[in-house]
Amino acid sequence: MNTDLAATASRPWWRRPARSDRWALYWFLAVPAVIFILPALFGHPAIDADNLIQNFPLRVLAGQQIASGHLPLLDPLTNAGTPLLGGMNAGALYPLTVIFAFIPPIVAWLINMIVVYLTASIGVFALCRWHGLRTWPSFAAALCYTYSGAMVGQMVHLGVVQGYSFIPWALLVMVALSRRLNELEGSPSWHLARVGFPWVVGVAILWGLTFLSGEPRAIASIELLTLVVVPCVLLLRSSYWLRSWRLRIAYLATLAVGFAWGVGLGLVQLLPGWSFINFSERSEVNYGFYGAGSLAVRWTTLLFTPDLLGGNGAFGQPAFFANYNLAEVTGYVGILALIAGAAFLTRLTRKGWRGADRDWVIYAVIGIIGLLATWGSFTPLGHLFRDIPLYGSTRLQSRNVILVDFPLVMFLGRWLQLVRDGQVERAGLSRRSRWFTLLPAFVAIVLLVGLLGWGTWVIQKVGITHDVYATLEGGLKLANSLFLAIAVLSVVAIVLMARHARKLFCVLVAILVCDIALFVIFTSSGLIGGQGPREASQSAAEHLLSSGGRFALVDQGGVHTGFYRTIGEPNMNVFTHIASVQGYGALVSGIYDNATGTHPQAMLNACHLADGTFTQLRLGAIAISSSELMLKTVLARPVPRTCVPQQSEPTVTRYFGERLKPRELILTSDSNSHNAPLSTTPLSLRFINGSGHVFGTTYSATDASAKKAVFDFAAPPFAAGFEVTSSSGVVIGNAVVTPYSSKWSYELDTNFELAIATSKWHMTSTEDTFSVFKATSLVPRAWLTTKSAGSVTNIRTATWGDAWVSVTLSKASVLERSEAYLPGWRATAVNSTTGRVVQLKVSRVGLIEKVDVPEGTWVIHFHYHAPYIEVGVAVTAASIVLLIGVGLWFLRQSRRRRNSKVIS
Repeated sequence: MNTDLAATASRPWWRRPARSDRWALYWFLAVPAVIFILPALFGHPAIDADNLIQNFPLRVLAGQQIASGHLPLLDPLTNAGTPLLGGMNAGALYPLTVIFAFIPPIVAWLINMIVVYLTASIGVFALCRWHGLRTWPSFAAALCYTYSGAMVGQMVHLGVVQGYSFIPWALLVMVALSRRLNELEGSPSWHLARVGFPWVVGVAILWGLTFLSGEPRAIASIELLTLVVVPCVLLLRSSYWLRSWRLRIAYLATLAVGFAWGVGLGLVQLLPGWSFINFSERSEVNYGFYGAGSLAVRWTTLLFTPDLLGGNGAFGQPAFFANYNLAEVTGYVGILALIAGAAFLTRLTRKGWRGADRDWVIYAVIGIIGLLATWGSFTPLGHLFRDIPLYGSTRLQSRNVILVDFPLVMFLGRWLQLVRDGQVERAGLSRRSRWFTLLPAFVAIVLLVGLLGWGTWVIQKVGITHDVYATLEGGLKLANSLFLAIAVLSVVAIVLMARHARKLFCVLVAILVCDIALFVIFTSSGLIGGQGPREASQSAAEHLLSSGGRFALVDQGGVHTGFYRTIGEPNMNVFTHIASVQGYGALVSGIYDNATGTHPQAMLNACHLADGTFTQLRLGAIAISSSELMLKTVLARPVPRTCVPQQSEPTVTRYFGERLKPRELILTSDSNSHNAPLSTTPLSLRFINGSGHVFGTTYSATDASAKKAVFDFAAPPFAAGFEVTSSSGVVIGNAVVTPYSSKWSYELDTNFELAIATSKWHMTSTEDTFSVFKATSLVPRAWLTTKSAGSVTNIRTATWGDAWVSVTLSKASVLERSEAYLPGWRATAVNSTTGRVVQLKVSRVGLIEKVDVPEGTWVIHFHYHAPYIEVGVAVTAASIVLLIGVGLWFLRQSRRRRNSKVIS
């Protein structure tokens, strides 16, 4: 039997690379450099979706604060009840976030992306080479892992792919450590500890970087991998099975010490993050939350054809049209990887796998556990996964598909090596096993033929029952035809060339490259940024939203996402420097979210807008989509009032949210009042222009006792709303407008309409199909609850969130400040006359903070300290110093060894 894959052929995981290895490494660097830098040069850097509104701007903000000499603890520009470091999404102290402090943001982002994909590819390559695979099978497996499946699908979540890139390295450290310890059987304990120390460092760095990424899913993926691999190493018979209890204890101790050190490295992120989770909407995670985002079992077919339910919209194909998200279901690593996995199964005997194949059983276990974890709550085993500490507190279980992708690409590397060496039997290509090996290709062919011939029926069988969505499948014929060609070519090549090892290997590599290319073209999302800027325009934002207060953007349907990003959709207001009451992140204060409803992107609670909840937050400008102000009558008639009471007013306004030409306007009185008229005196109606001013002709309705008034307009102007007045007051229960050249009529009594159409707001601008409203008055940034006690004389703020409030009090009073309350705020008062320093307790009042201030003249310094930040900084700093010291020691020892060799 050829021993290329035998355990004895594997080498130390780190050694001087051969010439072919160096060429592979050059390619690993060149490929991400090209695919990320080239689109950026044409204005489309890989910043899209959540990266655009979350990961990129928050890292820019973290870099700005680091550059100012402060820890990135708070985002003062969102005031959304979410810190910066504790909010996790920013990866605020991840090493590659720090570079945002020194170089242009997009350049720093591109470096982050290149490093992630370089790390992933080298990790798989190094692991394959450690297993004894030759350069080019290893290279093929590395490319497959890095540029297909979840690594590309989750590109829109930087923190997630950062964690994914560590998976091959984590496995390499765990299995290489066990092999190294086996070589030392019989050695004294001190020698085991000395040899194991470098592995402690490796484990510490991996866990430390994972924790510092701030991404809970990245942490959960490495955790689950560890929980699978360690028992496999201890229990499964293989070349890295530990042969004595002494070695097993040394193995576990090494991993435990490395993990503890990694916790120390990441503690500056973990403590604030864990503390805020307990204050956030995720403080109580139930099974429903855990199961949210699990991959439906029937959607596992996406592993056979990635565009089953739509792709990325390239070449006119429909975008993903199921009730989920393309990035969250993408796991396709190619038909050859599936064939390679099936080939490994052909080696299974009644006594399990034998010989060198046993070293690969660990990947089968990872794949099976990974698939079950991906299905999450769709299987009864979901409850077992839910009980895993930390892991069970995360959602979006579909992201575990990376633990299916990873073993499949490792099997691919193994299989390509066997094919290249002509080991037909071990490659599952003998006459008796060939058809089972090709089974995944046959499944893909049947599925793709079904999609091409009976697409709507197939789509309905996988759960898309809506006829409109099911018929969209017809637009996928190009992609399905090309993926069908890949599957057919794979079968033909394997059947006809099974005995021609080198030719088959070359053909399979060509097929693999084509498969990856098709996947990137039709299924990747986030690789090439969409239209619009990556950085919001400060001038555009100031023109529309400047009010002296904070702003909000409302567009639940996402129609204006492109333009909202131009003016600084949170968190993109990092670039406009205008504060918002919204912020988009995985974590938000539960109190803040319940009161404001701002956690969903571009949304807030209309009822609380009406009841004045946002007054204390100094909401000064709000842009609202016309779809939130007008509702088609076919959807609801009349619109139910849920939070805004109806009352008689001298002037009643209604806004369209866009400029239109009204053909008919129908006003109806309160339907809940018996025979209540609209008014007891004549009504007057005038239109409102796009700037919020009344203009043009006055229209009258003289029947004072009518419950209904109908206005027909022969030649109306373009208007953005109307105003109805009556000397005795107007009571409008329902208003319906019918525009010219439209078959639809629209209700004008949505909760947002009624909340904004009051004297507290006035319209200042109408842009396309949304309008901007500004508050008629704002509360100050800080105020005394007892006005007679004194006054606030000065307020000064810093870009990192600190504020200095000067007050003069003749008696003690309460100072309230318009800043969302978070645990960690502190206040230090310095008496301007005596120099006395007093620590004031910061408490919550509503959504904001307050302090009790004693009599005197004070300068009160409000400063945010993330909970336990002192402990986190101290432990992380000590861990880093220790790591640097160990590194210098290794470097010194290495130089000594080189010098001793030269002397000898």
